[in-house]
Amino acid sequence: MTDNTEANSRPSGPPTPPRVTQPPTPPAFPRIEDNTTRLIKSQPAQRKTSVWLWVGLGLVAVALAIAAVLWFISTGTEKDYDYSDGDQVLTEHEVSSSPLESSPVDVATEEPAGTATVEANLLTGHVYLDGELGEIPFTLDLDISPSGRVSGIYWNVLYDLKFQVTGTRDSNDGFSLDMSRDGVTTPLRLTAQGGGRYAGTWGKKRQTVDARLEKGTRPGGSVSSAGAYKVRVSGNGIRALAYITEDCIWYADQGSGPGHRLRVRDIGDFEYEVLSDMGARIATFFLMETAYGVSGTMKDITGKTFEIIGE
Repeated sequence: MTDNTEANSRPSGPPTPPRVTQPPTPPAFPRIEDNTTRLIKSQPAQRKTSVWLWVGLGLVAVALAIAAVLWFISTGTEKDYDYSDGDQVLTEHEVSSSPLESSPVDVATEEPAGTATVEANLLTGHVYLDGELGEIPFTLDLDISPSGRVSGIYWNVLYDLKFQVTGTRDSNDGFSLDMSRDGVTTPLRLTAQGGGRYAGTWGKKRQTVDARLEKGTRPGGSVSSAGAYKVRVSGNGIRALAYITEDCIWYADQGSGPGHRLRVRDIGDFEYEVLSDMGARIATFFLMETAYGVSGTMKDITGKTFEIIGE
């Protein structure tokens, strides 16, 4: 009895949990390794597109740079001289080059054998002329053969322009000349007026020319550059070294001999005037001396302006 009671009063064990049904297995996703492999395989095509894009941009940049250089060359190196002969404009291909460097070799007046003839009382040998084309001074140094062939050098003194000259002397001691520079030729015609005076025309516009002729070699008498301002005159197709003193101005290319130095006169307030041999004003300039050197501007009678900077 006792045993049955104890058996009946003993608590029973925990209930058996219900059977849990496992959820269905989800569809399989690609493995991470597969995705990685696929991405790696697709990268070469993407890199190829990027390379061609950069190549194209590089070619465009090179083309633009070449176009810019060509434009600079075509617009920046060719300039006009300060005057023309009417129909043709003389052009200078390098502003920084000296007229002496760009000029052709002097033409000799040597006569072919057996052709030289001597005409009495006509000019032969060396002569030189000083004159004005319009109001701008020039010099002309000529060698004349016995038969009348002529060669020489022409300088536009104010603009520092040098021309080669060839031509002939006629039976009245007049001259039919051609002036050449950088492949451009323009005519100069001079007629003797008596007493060493000459009149004529230059260029297709037939600008007025007046000159005085002397026989022999141009005299010396250069001015020393000691104590002079050494400056660079630039503008309107020229860029030349010059010297300025209280009394005169001249270009290094031409020298300071007679005919090539121009008179200077102080007119106050740092302004000076430039005079021809005839005493006519052909230009004015301002010149000031500062802690950084001398500088100023020059303006000729035609209104052209030039910069003056100390060297």
